[in-house]
Amino acid sequence: LLVIVLYVALAAVIHSAIPVGQLAQSGTAAGDAVRILAGPWAETFLAVLVLVATSSSINANMLASSRVYFSMGRDGFLSEKLGRVHPVWRSPHVAILAHVGWATCLLFAYRAIEGLIGSQ
Repeated sequence: LLVIVLYVALAAVIHSAIPVGQLAQSGTAAGDAVRILAGPWAETFLAVLVLVATSSSINANMLASSRVYFSMGRDGFLSEKLGRVHPVWRSPHVAILAHVGWATCLLFAYRAIEGLIGSQ
């Protein structure tokens, strides 16, 4: 419910700050709205905030998704090498590297992150 309220509030602020004709032309509607309402420093702050949020999301996704490879390797559904645990750090290092490798292959195959997230 909170996410819905925040999303609708953000959309309302953006629509009140930018006319509809300009909104269709904008590549970064939230950034343009923040710049109009609070100045260029706020646009920079928003960009940094999005960068931090995206980085933390990628980190969580990488760690959680690699655990799937780890479990499948441990249970015998994939190579048992994926089920190995690092002797010092006790992390599923092979599974993490496999996930990063697969993500890199997908990125090179689509040539842009937009192709992976379906915004093209």
